[in-house]
Amino acid sequence: MQKKLAFFAILLLLPFIGAKAQNQNEISGEGIKISPIKFEQVVDPGEVISEKIDVVNESNSAKEMHFFVRDFKAEGESGQPKLLKPGSEEGYYLSSWIQVDQNSFRFEPGEKKTIDFRVAVPENSGPGGYYGAVVIGPIPGDADIQSADKGAAVTTAHQAAALLLFRVKGPVDENAMIKDFKSGKGMYGVPAQVNFITRIENLGNVHIKPYGLIEVYNMFGEKKYNAAFNDRGANILPRSVRKFDDRWSSGFEFGKYKASLVLTYGLTPAEGGQGKKTLESITYFWIVPWKILIPSIIGFVALIIVITIIIRFYRNRAIRQVLEQLGAGQISLPRNTRSPDRIPLALIIVFFTALIFLIGVIIFFIFFA
Repeated sequence: MQKKLAFFAILLLLPFIGAKAQNQNEISGEGIKISPIKFEQVVDPGEVISEKIDVVNESNSAKEMHFFVRDFKAEGESGQPKLLKPGSEEGYYLSSWIQVDQNSFRFEPGEKKTIDFRVAVPENSGPGGYYGAVVIGPIPGDADIQSADKGAAVTTAHQAAALLLFRVKGPVDENAMIKDFKSGKGMYGVPAQVNFITRIENLGNVHIKPYGLIEVYNMFGEKKYNAAFNDRGANILPRSVRKFDDRWSSGFEFGKYKASLVLTYGLTPAEGGQGKKTLESITYFWIVPWKILIPSIIGFVALIIVITIIIRFYRNRAIRQVLEQLGAGQISLPRNTRSPDRIPLALIIVFFTALIFLIGVIIFFIFFA
């Protein structure tokens, strides 16, 4: 029985065995690690850029690694790159610019090599963004395991890819807009997990990297939250929309809140751009402590009812006493002014229960809210 349990435990842990922490400058496939994972350059037409990529065989066996190129575009609004066969789609792609002296390399177990390659920008390249990828893996590029039909991410089980985002200087078109900036819901309970959804559309012909701040203010204008937007430096490719998700975990809050988003994007003229541009958007939402508010309302209503009954009782008793003093004790009061001679015990219990509850709520708001 113990052997069976151990066997199933190993099966459950298999997906996690061998997982390693990685930083944003390296990425691994199946036994392959490369760095860096991204090349971003601002270049002139006709310029030749020399680059290098480090490749490590992390497996326990020797491997024949192949170097080949792909184009890439953004797939969906998550920004996930989709690798494409060179020439399979029209667009601003640079796979044809990449040159390497050697296409295949033998790696011993644990061996690290540095592969040099060049990017030759054509003289007639127009201004704008151009995109491609260098792929390293034991399966050669002509095997086409990452065809456009199948789709691909930056890594697969057998390959790892580094993305190239080049910007050719000239009168580029830097233009973007915030399509959406909103919270996931219009109203939250307490404690609130407020999520902000931002969708930014790049209308230009070059990739942009928007940075900024999300700030949240309560109904009194007090700042309650302040966080950097896109601190990971994600790019938005031309003619595409990218979605960003941010989250604010609030404590005990109440009322209407305003969230503002302020972004900047673009390069300065000295960097080959049109200058920094700004985008702004505002959204509103409510935080309501329902778990406290609803019992408080019920208790308050109960208190009002009890107080009304008590006031009516003492008012009627006072009227009866006045009539008795005037010798009119036998006069009957109107039906709607009659009351019992004493207050029912149940009403007294309800009254004091509601009173104690409201006092507790007041103490909570004063000392713990």
